[in-house]
Amino acid sequence: MRVLVIKGKTLVKGAVTVLFVVCAVLLGVWLSGMTADTGTPTAAGVPVSPIYRVDTDERKLALILECCTTDDTELSYMLDLLDNAGVKASFFFTGEFAAQFQDDVALVQSHGHEVYQMTDCEDTMEGLDRDAAVTRIRTGEKQVSAAAPLTGKVLALPKGWFSSEVLEAAHSLGYTPIRYTVSLQSIYSQNSAVFSENLSPYIVNGAIIRHGTDVPTPTVTLNEVLSNIKDRGYEIVPLGQLLYEDGRVDAEGVQHKG
Repeated sequence: MRVLVIKGKTLVKGAVTVLFVVCAVLLGVWLSGMTADTGTPTAAGVPVSPIYRVDTDERKLALILECCTTDDTELSYMLDLLDNAGVKASFFFTGEFAAQFQDDVALVQSHGHEVYQMTDCEDTMEGLDRDAAVTRIRTGEKQVSAAAPLTGKVLALPKGWFSSEVLEAAHSLGYTPIRYTVSLQSIYSQNSAVFSENLSPYIVNGAIIRHGTDVPTPTVTLNEVLSNIKDRGYEIVPLGQLLYEDGRVDAEGVQHKG
């Protein structure tokens, strides 16, 4: 009986060992489909997140302006502010906006700012499958390009929900999808009286600061932002100079070099 008990323990121990090895192998197989530090599926080669921020040691960031509605006077004032500050920003236009206000898109580019496409002014692209997303992106590209040549293939995704199919569609067309570190609209809505104070924590290396037509008094707000960033010793650069051409994006949406 004693021998049987000892053998029983040995058999149980052996079974546990085998089970552990099997689990480890299965875990290894599952992890092999992912790049540990990037969260990028190696099979599809599509990052699981758009870019929210860039990993850099330099004190530089990008200012993006999304245009969904037009106010020629306001736009002219903002362009003058940027010119006076010596800042080159990155403007994003929907295809619908560009088709309706071609002169505004061309004006922005004539001031030396980058021109890119954004997918939608709405808060969501929920329900779009890959083919529908491809069609929308291609249509927008044609509409924006008709107003002014695109600076490059960077695509701003909507503020709200979007599917993995949208990311796949963007990458299949050669686009780099981005979002932003912080939206000025959300900061402004918290408490406009302390706007600059609330914005300061988001002014960091590699940040992407979003301005848009949904921000009240956009010219006044832009002036505050430019002053805040300058006072903190940061340089505003065009998005094309912030993003890495050969970068990799981790699961947090941070783009790393190489």
